[in-house]
Amino acid sequence: MNNKKHIQQISKVKAAISLLNNEISSLNDYEQVQTHLNLFAKFFTEQANERNNRANKSLMGFINYFDKVAPKKRSIEAVSTKAKKLTSKQSYKDYLSEYQILRARGHSFKSISDYSIQHFKVKVSKETIRTALKEL
Repeated sequence: MNNKKHIQQISKVKAAISLLNNEISSLNDYEQVQTHLNLFAKFFTEQANERNNRANKSLMGFINYFDKVAPKKRSIEAVSTKAKKLTSKQSYKDYLSEYQILRARGHSFKSISDYSIQHFKVKVSKETIRTALKEL
């Protein structure tokens, strides 16, 4: 359990470093760079309390930075790209007309299922095809 927590912390620290690098490299104005670095330093000063003598306080600075800044920095392009990836996934419903043609030619539901996997890269069971074609 403890090792798993350490692995999660290290992955968040790596993500925070990558995020900081992306943020700084995308800024062109000196004032913006200085403002962002001050924001970054703020997370370390929060951990620098004299009573905080834990060994992982520098890690916690990175983790807090990532937790606060990462959700705010999702660009519209990234969101739209993710939406396109989600909507471009095809289902068996996209090929119902082809299934009808194959069924009219005398193919079994099993052979239509195999054809769908092979040619359309859509995994669908023979029962799903039977039900869908019955509803049409």
